[in-house]
Amino acid sequence: MKTATGIKIGAIALLVIIVTVLIIQNLTPAPLSFLFWSAPSVPVIVIILVTLVIGYLLGLLTYRLIFNRKPKEEEETAAAKTAVKKKESDSPIDDWDVEHTSEKAPAKSGKKSGKK
Repeated sequence: MKTATGIKIGAIALLVIIVTVLIIQNLTPAPLSFLFWSAPSVPVIVIILVTLVIGYLLGLLTYRLIFNRKPKEEEETAAAKTAVKKKESDSPIDDWDVEHTSEKAPAKSGKKSGKK
């Protein structure tokens, strides 16, 4: 268990280092123009982060449009189906079943019983 936690902490530390280096190396300003809008100097890291956020939002929007539901709804739907199945399997036996199943049914055998 400790090794898995150590691996997770190491992965997080590595990601923090990579992001920090990315930010430090991309602080230089760059001109930005989009359609009729332009900015004389914007740090490159801001351009990278804005592009990343726009890409994420477009992917999320596309996912919702294709599957016509929110990502959380999938989990809720699966949980609801599991709850319904569990409720059906845990349902108590009604009185009719108890009355008719408690009596012993006559045993069936391959041989006919009867005297000739």
